[in-house]
Amino acid sequence: MIKGTLCYIVTEGKILLIKKKKGLGEGLFNGPGGKIEDGETPDTAAVREFVEETGVMPLNPEHCGTVAFYFGQKEKPDWMVHVFKATNFKGEPVIYRLEEGKYVIDLIKSFAAGTNKKL
Repeated sequence: MIKGTLCYIVTEGKILLIKKKKGLGEGLFNGPGGKIEDGETPDTAAVREFVEETGVMPLNPEHCGTVAFYFGQKEKPDWMVHVFKATNFKGEPVIYRLEEGKYVIDLIKSFAAGTNKKL
C-alpha cells in the first residue's frame, strides 16, 4: 500500500487546483500531493509536495481525513491518502520544464489575483 497526501488551499471562496503531470490522476485537476517518504509525517509530506509542485507553501495545513483508493476488487487499498486544507499560503510560483508548467503558473497567479493574498 502506498501512503500519500493531497493538499488544498481554500480561501475567499476559491480553491487552488493543479493539472497533475504524472502519477495518480495524471492529466486531471486535483490538489497537489504525492507519496509520503520514509520517516516523513503526513503533514510534512503535504507541505513538501505542495511546494515542489507549485512553489507556493500552504501555511498551517489542517488534516481533514484519510481516503482509501482501491483499484479493482481487493481487500486492502492501493493508496491511503491523507487530505489537508490550508486557508493561507506564501511563496512564489516556480516554472516547470513540462508544457503544463506555464498553465499551472497562470492558475496560481489567477488564484492569488482573485483573493487578497500576496504570493
